[in-house]
Amino acid sequence: MAVSIHLIAIMLIVCPVFSRNCNCKRTECKGWNCTTRNSPRRGTQVQRPATTSGVMSVEHKHQLTKTYLATAMPPAVTGFTATRVSCTIVLLMWTYSIQHNMSFVILEQKDSGVWKTVALDWKTTSFQYIMTAAGVYSFRVKACQENTCSQYNSITVSYLQTGSSLVPAVSLSQLTVLDSNHIVLQWSYPVADSTFLIEGRSSASQNEWLPEAQTSNTSVELARELDLKQYRVSATSWCGQSQPAVFPQLSDNTLDPVSNVTVMRLFPCSHSVKIGWIYRNVARLENVMFHVEILQPRSEWETVAEGLTATSLLYNLTEDGEYRFKVDVQGVNGVVSEPLIVTKNFSNTGNIY
Repeated sequence: MAVSIHLIAIMLIVCPVFSRNCNCKRTECKGWNCTTRNSPRRGTQVQRPATTSGVMSVEHKHQLTKTYLATAMPPAVTGFTATRVSCTIVLLMWTYSIQHNMSFVILEQKDSGVWKTVALDWKTTSFQYIMTAAGVYSFRVKACQENTCSQYNSITVSYLQTGSSLVPAVSLSQLTVLDSNHIVLQWSYPVADSTFLIEGRSSASQNEWLPEAQTSNTSVELARELDLKQYRVSATSWCGQSQPAVFPQLSDNTLDPVSNVTVMRLFPCSHSVKIGWIYRNVARLENVMFHVEILQPRSEWETVAEGLTATSLLYNLTEDGEYRFKVDVQGVNGVVSEPLIVTKNFSNTGNIY
C-alpha cells in the first residue's frame, strides 16, 4: 500500500513537467507519455488542411491563391496627367503595370462641386473628357480587378477662357442657293451655348466685311443681294472668339427666268400687241434688263424691245399667222437667264389662239 501511494505522488509531480514539454494546454498522462487534446500553442488559431505525409495538396494551394487575389488591393495607377488639347477636350493619361483583366473608374469634379462618374469599367489608359464650361476641374482614376479596386490617383487643373489658339474653329457644312433672292448657310460647332456672327462682303469691296445676321443656331437664311458674293461665320463662347470661317465665293452665273408671259392685241383686228410677264426677283429689278425678241411668219428672230419694266408694246404686226415671242433677263455683268418662249396665232378676225 505504501508503494502505491508513493507511485501516485511521483506521477502527480512528474506529469505537469512533461505536460509543459509537450506544449499542451490540457493533457492526459499515461506513464511517461503526453497526449494532446487541443491546439498545440497559444495565439491565433490556424486551420490547416488535412494532409497526407505532411504535404499540402495542389487543390488547396489553388484555393489559397484565389482567396489572396480576391482580397489583395491592386496597386494604384501612376503617371496621371491631364493635357488640354483644345478648348473643350482634356486628354487624361496614366500608366499601369498590370494589363490582364483590369478596368478603370474615372471621376470628375468641377469647382468643388459633386464628384461625378464619367467612365466606369474603362479598358484603356487614356480618356478624352469634354468640358462644357470654364472652371477648375479635378479628376480621379482608380484601377479595379474583379470586385477589388486600388486607391484613387487625383489631379486638379484650371481651365479658363483664354482666347488662344485652343478655341475651336467653325466647321462649314453647306451653302445652299434657294433662289436668286435667298440663300441658306449651315455650319457646326463643338461648344454649346455659342453665338454666331454672319458677315458678308461684295465683289466691289473685297476687304470690308459687313454684319448680316447674328444667331445661336447653326444655320441661317439670308436675303441675297446682287453684289454680295461671299459670307463668313465666327463663334463666340466661353472658350473665346473663334477665327472666322469663310464660305466659298458665290458665282453669280444664273438669273431667275421670267414667268407667265402673256400676249394680247390692244384692239380687235389691230396690228399692235401688248406683251407682259412676271419677274419674281423683286430685289434685283434695278440690276437687270428685260430683252424681248419676236419671230414673225416667214422671218427670223429680231430684238424688238429692251427695258426695265415687265411689259412691252409691239406695233406693225401686219402678217397673219404664227408669232413667237421670247423674253429673257440680262444682268449688269452680262449673265443671261433662260428665255421663255410663247406662241400666238393672229389673223384678220382678231382671234388669238
